[in-house]
This record gives sequence, structure tokens and C-alpha cells, in this order.
Amino acid sequence: MNPTDVTLTKEACDGVIFDLDGVITQTAKVHAKAWKALFDTYLENRAGRENQEYIPFDADKEYRTYVDGKPRYDGVESFLKSRGIDLPRGNPSDDPGKETIYALGNKKNEIFNAYLQKEGPTVYEDTLSLIYELKKQGWKMAVISASKNCIPILEAVGISDWFDTVVEGVLSQELGIKGRRV
Repeated sequence: MNPTDVTLTKEACDGVIFDLDGVITQTAKVHAKAWKALFDTYLENRAGRENQEYIPFDADKEYRTYVDGKPRYDGVESFLKSRGIDLPRGNPSDDPGKETIYALGNKKNEIFNAYLQKEGPTVYEDTLSLIYELKKQGWKMAVISASKNCIPILEAVGISDWFDTVVEGVLSQELGIKGRRV
């Protein structure tokens, strides 16, 4: 699609809302890689401790089924339940070394941010062209994401100032907005 071919009327709406992951950026690949690193380490350690078979995290099927589109801690809980693992929820300040839902989610965030720093996010150039064109035409722009890393991702890509409103994971949680898959 050519961004200049888009026809929107300001009578029909006041602005445009974009999702971050999978629309503006390809961070789902980085998220999947971070989830795999987290869960493989956890599952391997747990299997050794409990003398069970180690079954690695499937970064394609299990990521899409249990984790993608959910707030981080809900994704941890959803995946672990799929494997019959019941951990205490804990609290958001849990150290990544503890064995709670929050601790595992915090560890995943550390891994994700390390990958993000190392590899940087990949963007969809067509989407950036569309946003740029709409912004040039005077449209209000918003971005929404369940990710609590939304702002750092936008900053890493260099487009954080393109948006009039950013609703990211921290604000979404405060407002009670669910992820796109709950």
C-alpha cells in the first residue's frame, strides 16, 4: 500500500491509533527469543531439580498460544499453567532470582532489554511512511501496547516524538486495559 493512497476524513475520526508490536515494530521476534531464553533456562533447571524430562519452550507455537499479546506476568502464568506448573504470583518487586510469576517476568524483561540493546528493534518501513504521511496531514497519532517497554522501543527507533499519545503497559495496567489476548 502506498501511504499517500490512504483516504481518511477528519469528519469520520479525530486520529489514528497504532499497535506497536507487529504493526510498527517487529519486536515480537525479540520477545519470542527472550521468552525462549527465560523458559528454557527455568524448565531445564526445574527438570534437573525434580528429576523430570526437560521439554524446551517452543518459541513458535507456545509463544503464540500462551504469551503473545498478553501482559508479561499473565504470559508467564499462562505458559506455566499449560505445563502444569503452579507458582506463587509474588509481587512486582520480586528479584529475578526468585521462583514466582513476577520474578520470572522480571527476568524475562532483563533478557528482552539486553537483546533490544544488542540487536535493536526492526521496524516496518511501510508503517513508518504511513504514520509520517498522516502526521504531515495533521492527524493526531497514538500508539498502544501491552509492553511496558513501549517507550524505550519507540526511543530506540527514533519515533517517540511522532505520537500525541502513548498508552503503554504501565499505563494500561493502571487503567485496567487488558492485552489483546487474555
